[in-house]
Amino acid sequence: MADKSGIKVAKSRLMDLNGDWHLSNSDRSVQIVATVPGQAHVDLIQAKIIQDDPYYGTNYVKDSMRKLIADTWVFDREFVLQENLVYTTAALVCEGLDTIAKVTINGTEIGHTNNQFRRYLFDVSALLKTGVNMLRFEFEDAVKHSKAKADSYPYYVPDMFNMSAAQHGFPCRNFVRKEQCSFSWDWGPAFAPCGIWRPIYLTLDEQGILVKSWNLTISLDSDRDAWRVKLRVDLHSRREQELTVKYRFQEDLPTPEHHVSVNAGEAVVEQSFILGKSLVQEWWPRGYGNPCLYSLDVTLLNDNGLKVASHLFQCGFRTCELIQDPIVKGQPGDAFKFRVNGVDMFAKGTNWIPGHVFDRLMTMDMRRFACALYPADEAFLDNVRQEVSDQVKRLMVHPCIVLWSGNNENQEFMVKGWDDATIKNPYLFTVDYHKLYIETIMKTVHTLDTSRPFISTSPSAGLISNSPYTERYVLQDSERGLYGDVHFYDYKHNGLHIENYPNARFVSEYGAQSMPSFKTWRKISSIDDWHPLSPLSVHRNHHANGQNEMLAQIEYQWQLPMTLSKYFHSNPETVSDVPAKTRERLFDVFCYLTQCVQARSITSQTEHYIRGRSGVHHTMGALYWQLNDIWPAPTWSSVEYGGRWKTLHYYMRHAFDEILVSGYQPAGERSFHIHISNDRAVSVYGELRVRSFHFASGAFKTYPPIVFSVRSRVSQQVASIGNDFLGDGEIVLPQVLLAEAVILTEGQKEVFEMLPQTFPVRDAFPLDCLQHDPKIVIKSFEVLGSASEANYLVRIVLQSSATAGLVWLEWTRDEIEGYFGDNSFWLHPEEPREIAFYGKGEKGALDIRDGDLQIKSLFDVCSVACSFS
Repeated sequence: MADKSGIKVAKSRLMDLNGDWHLSNSDRSVQIVATVPGQAHVDLIQAKIIQDDPYYGTNYVKDSMRKLIADTWVFDREFVLQENLVYTTAALVCEGLDTIAKVTINGTEIGHTNNQFRRYLFDVSALLKTGVNMLRFEFEDAVKHSKAKADSYPYYVPDMFNMSAAQHGFPCRNFVRKEQCSFSWDWGPAFAPCGIWRPIYLTLDEQGILVKSWNLTISLDSDRDAWRVKLRVDLHSRREQELTVKYRFQEDLPTPEHHVSVNAGEAVVEQSFILGKSLVQEWWPRGYGNPCLYSLDVTLLNDNGLKVASHLFQCGFRTCELIQDPIVKGQPGDAFKFRVNGVDMFAKGTNWIPGHVFDRLMTMDMRRFACALYPADEAFLDNVRQEVSDQVKRLMVHPCIVLWSGNNENQEFMVKGWDDATIKNPYLFTVDYHKLYIETIMKTVHTLDTSRPFISTSPSAGLISNSPYTERYVLQDSERGLYGDVHFYDYKHNGLHIENYPNARFVSEYGAQSMPSFKTWRKISSIDDWHPLSPLSVHRNHHANGQNEMLAQIEYQWQLPMTLSKYFHSNPETVSDVPAKTRERLFDVFCYLTQCVQARSITSQTEHYIRGRSGVHHTMGALYWQLNDIWPAPTWSSVEYGGRWKTLHYYMRHAFDEILVSGYQPAGERSFHIHISNDRAVSVYGELRVRSFHFASGAFKTYPPIVFSVRSRVSQQVASIGNDFLGDGEIVLPQVLLAEAVILTEGQKEVFEMLPQTFPVRDAFPLDCLQHDPKIVIKSFEVLGSASEANYLVRIVLQSSATAGLVWLEWTRDEIEGYFGDNSFWLHPEEPREIAFYGKGEKGALDIRDGDLQIKSLFDVCSVACSFS
């Protein structure tokens, strides 16, 4: 047999073991069909052994749910080997096992697993037999296992989050290498599932070559000013033999052919070759150029000229550096910025969390050493060493990964003394920290991949020295914001008061909470739960006091009608006689307001960091927390569980545009400053146009046009609007400020709008300015695209008879999927606004029947308050 290139292929077989398995518990009272890859929870739900929806209400903490999964669960299946099958090497490959499992084949134990993130490979050559074979995985309860490990450890090692009662989780997660959030987190529930969660298969090879992993790194050889492509193949050979390594780029780039000798047993094949820089295009991040990828096919031939293994890589050519050099020589303060292909980049982005508590129901996975301290005995360190090796090998080919980080907030945990144990014995935990993150993780990463930088933690205090690698650990008060990266959360102050935000080099976490939409919330709740302080609202918010903090933020930014404020803060048991329809409207308004406040606060903070890239702050990154949800709950996300965009997601798309028009009101002033931030590679020129809508007069006032020029990749103040425009003396009436930058590019006009700002920005805006019904109507509605297309476009034109604040559009039917081009906007009379909806799926599901498209605004807040009073 020969492949497409004409090379003869050695006989080898891969037997897929995914699909139907048998699942049973310890006493075999439960025996059902399971699906692999998967987890026991999902199978038990589908078999109706677990009858309650795990995401509904507080079902996830019920004894019936937790006791059932605390059992030992066994996955087993038979497979058949034909009598004429010839092989010299047989291996069972498990891409992911969750987590504590004994593995047997035909009654013989072949291994024991203790790490969800490792790839396990078992040599079963001597154990297979012709005919029926039995494979069995016996999973023990990871919660009990971790607790036993913690109890037997010589000293207490704290795990921050599960010390909080608001988490409703399991303790001692830090003693088992399992997805840490499966024990609970401040944004998700505890289930701690088990199962064969990634693919599993059997490899049978006649030539005695078993490839364990393929790894590729691409780095710049500065001496030759050329790209070095380095291959590493970990394998097992049954005999001593000569191998040939052949490379082939699909783009017909020149490649060599290598010959290597391997001994019997474990072997590593390492080869590299050089490609001239002019032969390939560089890979660039979004917004900076083309993310060019190349396909590289690598083939191993044995000494008989037979192809014994091959692998196809998708790879990119780029350099990446984390710059932490002094900004001004001899003065305190280092940079913290990423440089890709020699270009310094402002990092705009977010933080992803798992999309579901059960990995089988999602297509991505996540692993964290986060928010805890960890044991440092040799068994744990060796386990981590192998985990890091597996994951670095798996991921290192991707050019979009520009940094390896050892942990999240664990150094801060130790330095700031988040647990009494770290205060009483800081030296003990410092030594353990160094063992785990520097001597184990960093050392392992550097043996495999030097094409990208490594830091031990985020947030960090920066480096004292890169050689030898020496971290700062502790910052003095005068040094804060001058080194490393920052995480920042503030629940005590108005989110529009920017002086409370740090002036930092790089902000890798910041956020504020909001509710999911009422449409999402009602699926997991009942009428008794529709109150800001209901037991379910409080229980579901795993951030202690989170519901009260959201209420406080609402009243920092909006002057609510008194009846509404009183209801929001009331004891939910005292308002049980409020009619169901009214309770529904009140809670809908609460969810809407939390999303408005979250969006305004986080966008204001983001714009502050982007403006900080220029001048003395040298901010070069803003990564807000968090992108998505793992379940319907009050969290920091911009996208709800299920994929519906919150207000924040619309606002962040605006804030992260390549041209940003932003404004703010400085503390102690009645002025408004407007900046333009230019992330393009060229300067931009144009005209800034500013208007103000005054509610008292119901009319616009226009500021004289301002001509501006902003250089490439800087942020620059282009206007300061004072009392002569905003109001007379100390009297500043409520108004909405609007601004747009009209940019001339090669004879074409581009318009970039500032998100409208209520002014005074720093004061709570009186909602009684919006008590006139805007009577928003759909002026036109047009659906484009054929019924057979997977995507379609809807053009909607809205018009109002009075100013409507923060207009929100939402389809009432779940089957209508997609997103709006804009949302949560201001709508003014005699200024119709066209909104695009980008639909997914068949457009036949779309209808404009009454009630299909829900439209709400700040007027609805006043309206429901009036009806309630």
